[in-house]
Amino acid sequence: MILGTARYINNISYVGLPHIIIGDAQIPYSDSVKYLGLTISGTLSWSLQVIGMTVNEYVSLSTKDL
Repeated sequence: MILGTARYINNISYVGLPHIIIGDAQIPYSDSVKYLGLTISGTLSWSLQVIGMTVNEYVSLSTKDL
């Protein structure tokens, strides 16, 4: 994951970037990372985390008998 402002990240071409290789495995670039249950985007925004939590709560509440 590359960190920076939205403007900076949108201008990056992933084609020319070097590959990250650990052992024999190539690690792909991603827009966000989930670590210890926390989802963080490349701009260090929590919006993906909030959306994910909201969806989980909605599903949880809609399946309960009220």
